[in-house]
Amino acid sequence: MKRFSHIIVLIFLFVSVVSCNKDNTPREIVNTSHLDYLYEEININKTEMAIIHIYSNYPSYEYVDDEDEGTACVDDAARAALFYLEKYKIDTNAEFLEKKKNFLSL
Repeated sequence: MKRFSHIIVLIFLFVSVVSCNKDNTPREIVNTSHLDYLYEEININKTEMAIIHIYSNYPSYEYVDDEDEGTACVDDAARAALFYLEKYKIDTNAEFLEKKKNFLSL
């Protein structure tokens, strides 16, 4: 079974590189589509929150659970929360702030 490694997810979470266009306006060069895909809002005990799925299979990229590791990890959610907070600082799209809040729901 082919799985995306944690390293790929970490790259998306920790590397938020911003470059400038010719007119010195910021331009993001990190594609977050896979991270956004792994993001899922869930409801546990009537509390809405979010998770980052650990794995998805190529070529369909369906979510995959692991018998030893489960569906999601708290440390991945924490890294994603930090990533979305930093992304919000660059692009004040309310979606990024909302995702950060969903990861930190208790």
